[in-house]
Amino acid sequence: MIQSKALDIVKSFSKKEISDFAKFLESPYLNSNKNLVKLFSGLKKYYPSFENIKLTKQTVFRSVYPGKPYDDRKLRKLFSDLYKETERFMVLSAAEKNKFVYSKLLLEELDSRKLDNLFIPKMEQYNAYLDDTYYNTDNLHYDYFLEKHLAEWKNVMFHLERGLQQKITHNIYKRTEYIIFYFLSDFFLSYQDNLSNKSRFNTKIDVDLGNEFLKNANIPGLFEFILKHDFKGKKALNAYYLAFLAFRHSENEKYYYEFKKYVTEHIDKFNEGTKRMVVINLINYCVRKKRTLKEKWIRMELNDNYRMYIKQRLYRLSGENYFRSDLFLNIISNYFEIGKINEAEEFLSRNIDVIQPSHRKNIKALCSSLIEFEKGNFGLSLRESSRIKTNTYMYKYHIKYLNLKNHYELKNYDIGKEASNSFRKYVNNDENMTDILRTKTNDFLEYYNILWKYHEDRPKTDVIEGTISSLKENSPIPEALWLIKKLEELKISHNKKPRY
Repeated sequence: MIQSKALDIVKSFSKKEISDFAKFLESPYLNSNKNLVKLFSGLKKYYPSFENIKLTKQTVFRSVYPGKPYDDRKLRKLFSDLYKETERFMVLSAAEKNKFVYSKLLLEELDSRKLDNLFIPKMEQYNAYLDDTYYNTDNLHYDYFLEKHLAEWKNVMFHLERGLQQKITHNIYKRTEYIIFYFLSDFFLSYQDNLSNKSRFNTKIDVDLGNEFLKNANIPGLFEFILKHDFKGKKALNAYYLAFLAFRHSENEKYYYEFKKYVTEHIDKFNEGTKRMVVINLINYCVRKKRTLKEKWIRMELNDNYRMYIKQRLYRLSGENYFRSDLFLNIISNYFEIGKINEAEEFLSRNIDVIQPSHRKNIKALCSSLIEFEKGNFGLSLRESSRIKTNTYMYKYHIKYLNLKNHYELKNYDIGKEASNSFRKYVNNDENMTDILRTKTNDFLEYYNILWKYHEDRPKTDVIEGTISSLKENSPIPEALWLIKKLEELKISHNKKPRY
């Protein structure tokens, strides 16, 4: 097998792109190196994997230079040139498909060539396209404000260079308005990203400019002004602001309910990107909140937000109609948390076809295994999990936790102990895992082993209660609710049994 950055890119091409790239190389206008045509002609027969044992450097070299002795330097130079052409092909193809990029490049050329009679109508067309695109595509709301700001800049500079400042006084005001709307939208979303990073990775920063901005800016006064006036897009911006308030004052649920009420009332007025962003914010609020709240209401709220996500078909990304596998699993888990196992089965049955085909069998097996576990069919759960055939990182931890729990429920002590030790080694050698998650996973394994120990030794109630308190203090720990439930069961059963 040949290791090459060019082949890494070509592997990502669709069949149509393979055909188009061949034509790209054959075009004298785009490529003057005829050897690249020969090189790609020899390579493309090994598409899509490029892992055939016949694919060697020597074979490839002969396809370009038949009858000549192998020269590694020459071949490396060819692959280097091919890599540059794959990059050019991707950029040109993307520019051709992306009207934003295409229009901006065209306006730049019309301006630099002083084709004023063409620039002005083209700029008007571009602005109209931006306005139309905001409502009819999946672009995020705040991208629109950035593009409008940059378009106004281009328009302003065009007129300034021609001494026509009197024609752009209104444009300068709009340029300011667009950049403020863009900044506020992105600032509110960045605030939530920073909260997430602090929670997951314990990140800290010595100089926090965003926090300083919050201390000094009168954002409530600014929004009072914005909502009083007729600014285009203010409803979506206000949704981001209400999301920001909900996260900033997460201890006070009234901000969450105000945010949700606003989204529910205005969601049909948002474009697809904004709909997705605000509903995901509702979901994320509940996910974070339930880490510290045991009450059922927050899990019911999360379920309701998932329903909104599905009803609006917000799982569709980049033109695909597929559900993200991790989100699918989260929804299944939420049904378990609110005690709706039958609904989880119905959800799986109704929506499994919306999972990407390459993941569908494994997701179905994993969800079926989880459902059987919740029903108390632990042997069936193990059988379903054995159907999962993948090395995909996302599934590994789900399967390992689930199998450990099944072995405990079935009282497979030796198997459970061996699986626990194997899991610990895997976790400690996993270079992709963050230190915080590694610690939390090891904490789970520690409590899991304590479960087995208590099951055998039958300690006093106060010892078990101390472990439960310790577990609650150290949470969030993976599968903490299950661990607590099992410890509570041990406490009750040990109290009932006589001691000799």
